[in-house]
Amino acid sequence: MRLLLIEGIPGTGKTTRAKELYRRSKLEGIDARWYLEEVTDHPVHPKSLVEDHQDSEFASNCLRRWLHFAETAIADDVLHIMEGSAFQMTVRFMMQTDQPGISEYYDEFSGIVAGLEPGFIYLRPNNARENSRFVANLRGKQCVL
Repeated sequence: MRLLLIEGIPGTGKTTRAKELYRRSKLEGIDARWYLEEVTDHPVHPKSLVEDHQDSEFASNCLRRWLHFAETAIADDVLHIMEGSAFQMTVRFMMQTDQPGISEYYDEFSGIVAGLEPGFIYLRPNNARENSRFVANLRGKQCVL
Protein backbone atom coordinates (compact mmCIF):
# COMPACT_ATOMS: atom_id res chain seq x y z
CA MET A 1 0.00 0.00 0.00
CA ARG A 2 1.37 3.38 -1.02
CA LEU A 3 -1.78 5.43 -0.48
CA LEU A 4 -4.08 5.51 2.53
CA LEU A 5 -7.29 7.51 2.15
CA ILE A 6 -9.15 8.51 5.30
CA GLU A 7 -12.67 9.82 4.85
CA GLY A 8 -15.68 10.80 6.93
CA ILE A 9 -17.94 13.74 7.57
CA PRO A 10 -16.48 16.71 9.47
CA GLY A 11 -15.71 15.96 13.09
CA THR A 12 -15.35 12.19 12.82
CA GLY A 13 -11.63 12.18 13.57
CA LYS A 14 -9.96 12.09 10.16
CA THR A 15 -7.12 14.36 11.23
CA THR A 16 -6.65 12.59 14.56
CA ARG A 17 -6.53 9.17 12.86
CA ALA A 18 -4.20 10.36 10.08
CA LYS A 19 -1.83 11.94 12.60
CA GLU A 20 -1.69 8.74 14.66
CA LEU A 21 -1.13 6.51 11.62
CA TYR A 22 1.61 8.84 10.41
CA ARG A 23 3.27 8.81 13.84
CA ARG A 24 3.11 5.02 14.08
CA SER A 25 4.45 4.57 10.55
CA LYS A 26 7.46 6.71 11.38
CA LEU A 27 8.07 4.75 14.61
CA GLU A 28 8.03 1.52 12.57
CA GLY A 29 10.60 2.95 10.16
CA ILE A 30 8.13 3.45 7.32
CA ASP A 31 8.73 6.51 5.17
CA ALA A 32 5.38 8.29 5.29
CA ARG A 33 3.89 11.62 4.30
CA TRP A 34 0.69 13.02 5.74
CA TYR A 35 -1.38 15.53 3.79
CA LEU A 36 -3.83 17.56 5.84
CA GLU A 37 -6.92 18.01 3.66
CA GLU A 38 -6.90 21.80 3.59
CA VAL A 39 -3.17 22.50 3.37
CA THR A 40 -2.39 25.24 0.84
CA ASP A 41 0.11 23.19 -1.17
CA HIS A 42 -1.76 19.86 -1.15
CA PRO A 43 -0.44 17.70 -4.02
CA VAL A 44 -3.93 16.92 -5.36
CA HIS A 45 -6.18 19.68 -3.99
CA PRO A 46 -4.10 22.84 -3.57
CA LYS A 47 -5.87 25.95 -2.40
CA SER A 48 -5.89 27.39 -5.93
CA LEU A 49 -7.82 24.38 -7.26
CA VAL A 50 -10.28 24.29 -4.36
CA GLU A 51 -11.03 27.99 -4.81
CA ASP A 52 -12.17 27.18 -8.37
CA HIS A 53 -14.52 24.37 -7.27
CA GLN A 54 -17.46 25.98 -9.10
CA ASP A 55 -15.62 25.74 -12.42
CA SER A 56 -17.25 23.22 -14.77
CA GLU A 57 -13.79 21.66 -15.25
CA PHE A 58 -13.24 21.12 -11.51
CA ALA A 59 -13.60 17.33 -11.61
CA SER A 60 -11.36 17.03 -14.67
CA ASN A 61 -8.76 19.26 -13.04
CA CYS A 62 -8.85 17.07 -9.91
CA LEU A 63 -8.34 13.95 -12.01
CA ARG A 64 -5.36 15.52 -13.77
CA ARG A 65 -3.85 16.34 -10.35
CA TRP A 66 -4.50 12.77 -9.16
CA LEU A 67 -2.83 11.39 -12.29
CA HIS A 68 0.25 13.54 -11.75
CA PHE A 69 0.37 12.56 -8.06
CA ALA A 70 -0.01 8.84 -8.83
CA GLU A 71 2.70 8.91 -11.49
CA THR A 72 5.08 10.50 -8.99
CA ALA A 73 4.07 8.37 -5.99
CA ILE A 74 4.30 5.06 -7.84
CA ALA A 75 8.04 5.64 -8.20
CA ASP A 76 8.74 6.27 -4.52
CA ASP A 77 8.69 3.99 -1.52
CA VAL A 78 6.48 6.20 0.65
CA LEU A 79 3.16 5.68 2.37
CA HIS A 80 1.03 8.71 1.46
CA ILE A 81 -1.70 9.37 4.04
CA MET A 82 -4.47 11.66 2.79
CA GLU A 83 -7.48 12.77 4.74
CA GLY A 84 -10.60 14.00 3.00
CA SER A 85 -9.03 13.75 -0.46
CA ALA A 86 -11.22 11.09 -2.04
CA PHE A 87 -14.68 12.42 -1.10
CA GLN A 88 -14.47 15.61 0.91
CA MET A 89 -12.48 17.71 -1.53
CA THR A 90 -14.17 16.52 -4.74
CA VAL A 91 -17.60 14.96 -4.44
CA ARG A 92 -18.70 17.46 -1.80
CA PHE A 93 -17.96 20.33 -4.18
CA MET A 94 -19.47 18.48 -7.14
CA MET A 95 -22.67 17.99 -5.13
CA GLN A 96 -22.74 21.59 -3.88
CA THR A 97 -22.49 22.97 -7.42
CA ASP A 98 -24.76 20.36 -9.06
CA GLN A 99 -21.97 19.05 -11.26
CA PRO A 100 -22.90 15.78 -13.00
CA GLY A 101 -20.69 12.75 -13.39
CA ILE A 102 -19.83 11.67 -9.85
CA SER A 103 -19.93 7.96 -10.79
CA GLU A 104 -17.76 8.56 -13.85
CA TYR A 105 -15.37 10.63 -11.76
CA TYR A 106 -14.94 7.75 -9.30
CA ASP A 107 -14.49 5.18 -12.02
CA GLU A 108 -11.60 7.23 -13.42
CA PHE A 109 -10.24 8.10 -9.96
CA SER A 110 -10.22 4.40 -8.99
CA GLY A 111 -8.26 3.51 -12.11
CA ILE A 112 -5.73 6.27 -11.48
CA VAL A 113 -4.95 5.28 -7.89
CA ALA A 114 -5.16 1.50 -8.39
CA GLY A 115 -1.41 1.21 -8.98
CA LEU A 116 -0.79 2.72 -5.55
CA GLU A 117 -2.64 -0.22 -3.93
CA PRO A 118 -4.75 2.18 -1.84
CA GLY A 119 -6.18 1.46 1.56
CA PHE A 120 -9.37 3.17 2.62
CA ILE A 121 -10.70 4.08 6.06
CA TYR A 122 -14.17 5.60 6.39
CA LEU A 123 -14.99 7.05 9.81
CA ARG A 124 -18.69 7.14 10.50
CA PRO A 125 -20.31 8.66 13.55
CA ASN A 126 -23.05 6.76 15.35
CA ASN A 127 -25.47 9.63 14.72
CA ALA A 128 -24.56 11.81 11.71
CA ARG A 129 -27.18 14.46 12.45
CA GLU A 130 -26.05 14.87 16.06
CA ASN A 131 -22.40 14.89 14.96
CA SER A 132 -23.10 17.58 12.34
CA ARG A 133 -24.87 19.78 14.88
CA PHE A 134 -21.97 19.41 17.29
CA VAL A 135 -19.41 20.32 14.62
CA ALA A 136 -21.52 23.28 13.41
CA ASN A 137 -21.70 24.63 16.95
CA LEU A 138 -17.99 24.10 17.46
CA ARG A 139 -16.63 25.29 14.10
CA GLY A 140 -19.45 27.34 12.62
CA LYS A 141 -22.16 26.30 10.18
CA GLN A 142 -20.01 27.04 7.10
CA CYS A 143 -17.86 23.99 7.98
CA VAL A 144 -20.70 21.48 7.67
CA LEU A 145 -22.72 20.56 4.60
